[in-house]
Amino acid sequence: MQASFRRSWRARVSDSGRGRPLGCAQGRRYLATEAAAPAKTVTVPTNVYGISGRYASALYVSAAKAGTLKQVHADLGVFKSAFESNENFKRYVNDPTIDRKTKAGTMTTIMKDSSEVTRKFVGEYRPSSM
Repeated sequence: MQASFRRSWRARVSDSGRGRPLGCAQGRRYLATEAAAPAKTVTVPTNVYGISGRYASALYVSAAKAGTLKQVHADLGVFKSAFESNENFKRYVNDPTIDRKTKAGTMTTIMKDSSEVTRKFVGEYRPSSM
């Protein structure tokens, strides 16, 4: 009985016993009409290491793919100048007692006029001091 089951299963799986799966005629697949376009490859100009390097590389690649490198650079420049010039803002960013979700929401709100890539990055960034 097991041998007959194996033969019937093979007959269902293969096309006339030639080893091709059903629905596959002359090596063509029927699952997709065309292959997806290859993703745009972006390489970081300078290798950076550590956790901060991973964040920096991810931000660079995201901005390059979105075509907003100059905008992200300008946004981060504004953020850096606000961080360096305003003591209250610096204390808020470095305060470990503030909940991460609250801080991420606040940072996203502060960066509302920046590019989408920058807003997502600032909202997701969670260094160990946060």
